[in-house]
Amino acid sequence: MFTNRRLTRIVCLLALGIGWKGKASAVAQKREATGRYVAVPRSHFTNAIHVRRAFVPVVAQAIGYTVRVQVDARDVALGIVVDPDGWVLTKTISQQGNLVCRLRGGRRLSAKQVAGEQRFGLALLKVEAQGLTAAHLEHREPQTGRWVATVGPGAVPVAIGVVSVVAQPNSMVAFQHDTALRAADCGGPLVDLDGRLVGINLARRDRAATSAVSAQMVSKLLPDLMARKQPTANPTAAR
Repeated sequence: MFTNRRLTRIVCLLALGIGWKGKASAVAQKREATGRYVAVPRSHFTNAIHVRRAFVPVVAQAIGYTVRVQVDARDVALGIVVDPDGWVLTKTISQQGNLVCRLRGGRRLSAKQVAGEQRFGLALLKVEAQGLTAAHLEHREPQTGRWVATVGPGAVPVAIGVVSVVAQPNSMVAFQHDTALRAADCGGPLVDLDGRLVGINLARRDRAATSAVSAQMVSKLLPDLMARKQPTANPTAAR
């Protein structure tokens, strides 16, 4: 008997297989017409819209605590509601201007940055609101090879990928997954196939990878941030 969790995984894997078959067919046709092989970027397989749509059930719950961060009406980041009373965690916001958080459903709230964590490049924002849907910061560490989805404000995830490098004690400040995100799509939640929050996207590392801080580490940092403490900068901080 299938559970919803197992069924979701099967649907996701089937969608990936369909996407691979479709792209492979297109490559074969191109090769037949030109006599040459054509390289297809990996992102065309994993992040095609029909593949991401298969992950809609995976991100359904996380959408409720995801916000779009804007400066002067321009998208600059995603963020996570970490407390119902208007506390939002995101990446460091370097742009100056009118800071706003747009909630699910389009509600816009003025925000101010009240604290920052320089080691990971995190910023804590405050909006005047109560009763918001907040993320549950579980003590879960990401594992290499596990599928993850980047949650945005819409029903379809921004991107999907696989954890490629996990953080090592005293050597790395973040883990990585093989998703190339835009700067404006960093700062928000990263969930596993069960829809559980495993991290917050920090920044794109290179052409095919993004760094993230684990939800477990965030749960340790959050009390100090909410107390408006300013942790000391770390020279190995993710950029």
